Amino acid sequence: SSLMLGDSAGAEEHTLKCLEIAEGLHHKHLMSSANWVMTYLHSLRGEFQTARSYYEKGLLISSRTPHLLGYAAMLEYETGRFEVGDDFRQRLIEAWRAAPPGLTIEIGFVLTLEPMAARIKNAQPNHRIVDSAFELVPSTGSQGTLKINALVGWVMSALMKSDQSERSEIEKAYRHLTRIGGGLALVGSGDRLLGIIAQGLGNIDVAAEHFEDALAFCRKSGYRPELAWTLCDYADLLLDPSTGSGRTDQDRKKAMTMLDESLAISTELGMRPLMERVLSRREILKA
Repeated sequence: SSLMLGDSAGAEEHTLKCLEIAEGLHHKHLMSSANWVMTYLHSLRGEFQTARSYYEKGLLISSRTPHLLGYAAMLEYETGRFEVGDDFRQRLIEAWRAAPPGLTIEIGFVLTLEPMAARIKNAQPNHRIVDSAFELVPSTGSQGTLKINALVGWVMSALMKSDQSERSEIEKAYRHLTRIGGGLALVGSGDRLLGIIAQGLGNIDVAAEHFEDALAFCRKSGYRPELAWTLCDYADLLLDPSTGSGRTDQDRKKAMTMLDESLAISTELGMRPLMERVLSRREILKA
């Protein structure tokens, strides 16, 4: 909860205590859980090597833990090690297919990882996998947080389809998600994801509000990789010719400032895919 609310120091304090107790008890489930929280925590801070050490420890304890496989995949995609990320992604899909029927954490991670990894790689997600996984998410029942994350993943994937055939369903899902608020989704800032969705639906002013909220949350929490992505996504909104934006000097100046900050962060942290994305935007601005 501390992590989701942006208090990484509080999250680290609780998780290290949990890890100490779990190791003392030789309790594999708790040890695995603590290691995946530490993996996500250090990834959010941009401390990728430390994050790797935790997911490696966790996977030695339990090689099919979906949290560890999902966050390990995202970390490797963020740092441009696509083949390693693809291996973790495939292992996650295999864990999902081997899991019991019903809404499982494996489904949640498959649904959110597919479109987010595709955006990082500048590729299309496997819509067949996303659609088949989402069919297994029940419309009623408990596990609300997991269902919300699964819905986010499906919406992101649907937006990336060329025909956007589910537009009415996307709009309905977006209205539901906006009632939930910001904080973190499984693989990123909830407000950043809402901004991307709003932009995809053509709600430009609303998208800008979401991106502003995401920037404030990421700066306050110190989640620098997510801040760098939000800056780039916000700049994309300002420069999107289909929105009528990017035509004023003010739009272009604001976008360039955001891209400069995003490039500085991504370069420092070794986030190669984002670096390349930002550099391509800067070249367009300079043209």
